[in-house]
Amino acid sequence: MSRVDFVKETILDLRSEYFESLRDALIPEYLTFSVLQGSQVTKELLAEKAIDYFEKIELKTGKDFDKQVETYMDNLDQVVERRVARAPKPNKRDNKPIETPRARKFYDRAKSIEDLRVKTTEQLVDYTRIMTCLYMSFLNDKVKYISDFNYSKECLDIKAIIDSLKKEQEASTLGLTKKYKFDLKDLYCLDTCTFILTIIILHTIMNR
Repeated sequence: MSRVDFVKETILDLRSEYFESLRDALIPEYLTFSVLQGSQVTKELLAEKAIDYFEKIELKTGKDFDKQVETYMDNLDQVVERRVARAPKPNKRDNKPIETPRARKFYDRAKSIEDLRVKTTEQLVDYTRIMTCLYMSFLNDKVKYISDFNYSKECLDIKAIIDSLKKEQEASTLGLTKKYKFDLKDLYCLDTCTFILTIIILHTIMNR
């Protein structure tokens, strides 16, 4: 997947209401303009800025856009996987079939997309919808493990998801010294890139 194709199929495809929401979410926290005010930035200008951003990430980290996407998917996976219920262990005393929780079935579907060597924008959108809907269920239901969830895009609250991701701690330090999973101090790093991709793709989901 090229960064140009990705931007064309996401940012340039947005209806005006979702483009304006995306623009407000990205500017100035993640993407900055020296002369233009946020409201003056057109869809085409934002698209160009996003493409430039992904190119700078490649120059700084050595990771091309495919690798940036892999890191993005892995980051979402690390946040969501430990909160998805697993199938119960079989009871040796009976032969009742083991029912895999619905959330785990969808999670496994998302993992099958993540494991693909070559990914399309459409597959990336599908992956993100499953993962963020699962994460949203965790935020809304306040449960330790998600067994069922709302797969409707209407359940997604972009601000709530982003705000919560910023507070995510490393799984290995939960209950101990706080160590946040994402370091967003550097604008041109893979963690910040993950947030930009999340915001863009969530707006694409809502646009559909």
